[in-house]
Amino acid sequence: MSRFWMVCYDISDRRLRRDIEQSLLGLGERVQESVFECQLGIETLRMRLQPLAARLDRATDSLRAYPLCAWCEDRTEWRGEGRRTEDPDLYLV
Repeated sequence: MSRFWMVCYDISDRRLRRDIEQSLLGLGERVQESVFECQLGIETLRMRLQPLAARLDRATDSLRAYPLCAWCEDRTEWRGEGRRTEDPDLYLV
């Protein structure tokens, strides 16, 4: 079962930051420079993020995934650039 996730990161190492970005580009939609919205199952999320998380420098880096319930997803508000992230018809895993 998939759910709506907000995944964000703050990574000091350029190479790791690029690897995380590339991984997330295949999973969801970028809504800000280091913030993605993804419609994923928990196992897919863990499988993709765990190897990257193992490379984090725990003193300087952060990689977070926030689950958003259906109530939260329906009430998400934004201002300025962007649009609502839709549940894709096709998933790339």
